[in-house]
Amino acid sequence: MDETLDDLERQLDPRQFFRINRKFLARLKAIERIEPHFNGKLRLWLKHRPAEEEIFVSRERADAFKAWLNQ
Repeated sequence: MDETLDDLERQLDPRQFFRINRKFLARLKAIERIEPHFNGKLRLWLKHRPAEEEIFVSRERADAFKAWLNQ
């Protein structure tokens, strides 16, 4: 892909996609499980991703992520 995640984020529906950290955008329907993690982070399990792959919502984005889930 030639586009950055910032570019993709601007093009996607913000009700369906959320920038969870510097590396990942997540689609609401792809989230299987959410757990609190150390230091204010949240750990996510996403469909079609290996369970051993650790994916975290950064501490800085956790409150915005929770608000997005409750929209």
